[in-house]
Amino acid sequence: MKVIPFGKITDIIPGEIHIQNGYTSWSDLKQFLFEQYPALQNESFMIAINTTLLNSDQNIFLAETDEVSLLPPFSGG
Repeated sequence: MKVIPFGKITDIIPGEIHIQNGYTSWSDLKQFLFEQYPALQNESFMIAINTTLLNSDQNIFLAETDEVSLLPPFSGG
């Protein structure tokens, strides 16, 4: 599975990472990311699984081929 950080999340995770540990849920993957990148726990972000936008508190099942995007809060004007 591919994890892609955007915006200020790239200060914590500098680029796209590929994870092959067989995580089957967002909660398991999130726990792994928090262990690998502790500063991520202090950030507010949303996720997109294969371009479907979700709240990072939602738990969904993941497939090995999924693309998980980490999106910081949006601001606009």
